[in-house]
Amino acid sequence: MILIPLGTNGFFPSYGRHTACYLLMPDPETAILLDAGTGVARLLEPEIKKRLEPVGELHIVLSHYHLDHVCGLFYLTGVWPRRKVVIHAPGSPLVDAEPIKALEKLLSPPLYPMSLWDLPVEVSEVIGPKKEIAGLRFRFQRQKHPGGSVGMRVEDTLAYVTDTVADPATADFVKGVRFLMHETWLTDEEAEKSVEADGVPAREKHSSAGAVAEIAARAGVGRVAPIHHAPWRTSEELFLLARSVEEKSGIPVVVLEEGKEYLLFQEGKE
Repeated sequence: MILIPLGTNGFFPSYGRHTACYLLMPDPETAILLDAGTGVARLLEPEIKKRLEPVGELHIVLSHYHLDHVCGLFYLTGVWPRRKVVIHAPGSPLVDAEPIKALEKLLSPPLYPMSLWDLPVEVSEVIGPKKEIAGLRFRFQRQKHPGGSVGMRVEDTLAYVTDTVADPATADFVKGVRFLMHETWLTDEEAEKSVEADGVPAREKHSSAGAVAEIAARAGVGRVAPIHHAPWRTSEELFLLARSVEEKSGIPVVVLEEGKEYLLFQEGKE
């Protein structure tokens, strides 16, 4: 399986980093996006565009409906013209939203010049803990986040945990996975002191380096990639944060580079 990070930031783009979007290609003719932030724009980049030429149908799996994870849906007519898209959209009890209503509200006037149904789009609801998507076995769990968000596990290959606190229960969900992508929004010092704009301590909404390291170590994952970066962090600060996770967990940590290809081994396909 090939992983190409298209957007690793949270909140808004900065320092050349887009917001949440990760391209998975289990084979040359299958493409799955985990979230659809501004990173969707990278589908136009020449090397990525060429790799996607054999793909006839794009699958998009959403973790939730906050704009930094769905605004790339606006770009589909430009980056994926006249080709089918299947949006796997979470609903209750995984998140506090109705998938069709949420997407219709986003993709309709006055926010968008067309309606959702003017596009070659199919919406497939995600409301249970398991689902097969493009031939891959996905598992889902609800996470603590305003309105809820969804953690995902793709077989034993990859787990995608974003927009949530560092929950000890996550260790069971991602146990033994080969590659864990986990939000690491806060340093440990920030987790002690930082407060959100609404007055809520940041640690009650986001994950810190030390807490992510504990989850990774307990779960016995193969590698960790900190994601959903705070947009004000420089590249140097991201590497320091990653080093902190690695030192505390004893597990190799990867700072994902957007547009770069990463090979993830699948069971039975080494």
